[in-house]
Amino acid sequence: MKRVLASLAIAFLAFVGLQGINKSNDSCINLYVDYGPLDGGTKLTKCIDVTTKTVALDVLKKANLELEGTKKYGLAVVCRVNGLPDKKAESCEIMPPEKAYWAVIIKEKQVIPFPRKEWGWGQLAIDQQYLNPGDSIGLVWTGPKGELRFP
Repeated sequence: MKRVLASLAIAFLAFVGLQGINKSNDSCINLYVDYGPLDGGTKLTKCIDVTTKTVALDVLKKANLELEGTKKYGLAVVCRVNGLPDKKAESCEIMPPEKAYWAVIIKEKQVIPFPRKEWGWGQLAIDQQYLNPGDSIGLVWTGPKGELRFP
């Protein structure tokens, strides 16, 4: 009986300890931007302070990213981040081409005891996608000459 109680106590402490690790991200949304070949491989990571569910577009604006959408869809579609790609390479009229665009990827906060460390495609437009404190969002340039690389 003592072994069972000791095992349960150790498991409980490990669980509580792991939750404590996650608390450092509870007040922010983690931002990851990978410019790939557009800016010499520049990567940006930031912790954007939020306290409630927040629209992804607001998170990106709070990160002081200069965003440009398409003329047809506005900021629902990210066409340019901090002026990249330039206007010669992409007009941003309707939709970016299928082989050269800003991919929006999301990773939800890990929930203990069932952590998931997987990135996935954003399922909604950037102005409709909600994120919670502890979640992560990535903007990753996919081409040309770039490949989608999940962080």
